[in-house]
Amino acid sequence: MAKPSSFWTRFHWFWRLQSLATRTKPRIESVFAPRFRAAKKHCPFLTANIITTFRAFPSWLAYALFTTDEPYPKTAAFVYFLAALLDWLDGAWARANEEDSGKFGKVYDPLIDKLIILGWLLFFACQNVFSFRLFLIMAGLDAFSTLIYFARIDRLEGANWFGGSKKVLQDICVLLAILGQTSPAIVALKTAIGLSVASSLGKALQPSTQETLPGKQEVS
Repeated sequence: MAKPSSFWTRFHWFWRLQSLATRTKPRIESVFAPRFRAAKKHCPFLTANIITTFRAFPSWLAYALFTTDEPYPKTAAFVYFLAALLDWLDGAWARANEEDSGKFGKVYDPLIDKLIILGWLLFFACQNVFSFRLFLIMAGLDAFSTLIYFARIDRLEGANWFGGSKKVLQDICVLLAILGQTSPAIVALKTAIGLSVASSLGKALQPSTQETLPGKQEVS
């Protein structure tokens, strides 16, 4: 078990990492937006929902690589990282091309997110990488945030700052667990749990005064 000082050191670095990812995301999207708009002209059939669908395949491939008789953890981690990038890509594509995915997209995108993340977390909990209690807490919080979201599905509610940061930490947790870094993976998961609580409270207390804008919707 990690010492308290070690825990807080890791927590500090995880917090800095997800904060950096959150701050740089708009800048990265502004760089790629013209390319996404140009690509849309050549591939008008390609939508954010299609990208979301393809996001599931590298996640399943990563699982297959990791659970084979002769596992390939580094390759599995790389493939999972690509899947995490696709999670960013579908939203960036929608915003760049001003796509309105409708109610289906509002449900479909977060559903794929949760199936991927909770599937991996359940697997690692069954492998005793971390306690089953942590998995149940994370799954319960995700279910609670989803209920809040469905109750307000006609409103614009993308992932708030806490929700976006939580997703980054969940991905980091899975990547670290794949690579056998158990202790930092637990720290990442506990941090994600804290961010999920903050995200759910923020959504529950959010006033319904936002205007509808195009783009992918995400559940925190």
